[in-house]
Amino acid sequence: MKKKKLLNTSEYKTISELQESLEGTGYFVVPQIQFKEVLVADVHDSLSKKEKQTFNTASFDFVVYNSEFLPEFAVEFDGPCHAKQKKKE
Repeated sequence: MKKKKLLNTSEYKTISELQESLEGTGYFVVPQIQFKEVLVADVHDSLSKKEKQTFNTASFDFVVYNSEFLPEFAVEFDGPCHAKQKKKE
């Protein structure tokens, strides 16, 4: 088996820029983290089967956390790889 990089070149550049921008603020960036690790589905949320599947399998490209380890915001990065995927569809 071959090892796979966590981030492609564009994602690496993006996380580097995010980390540099947040330096000294107490915020930090976590890449490729699943929705279900960041958000809690409320029992009152009426999600469709497809939405539940997405919630359980999809991931954010980057999530910025504060010093209390609470998520502040997420970043979805549609780099060159996304454009190549759309052309194939």
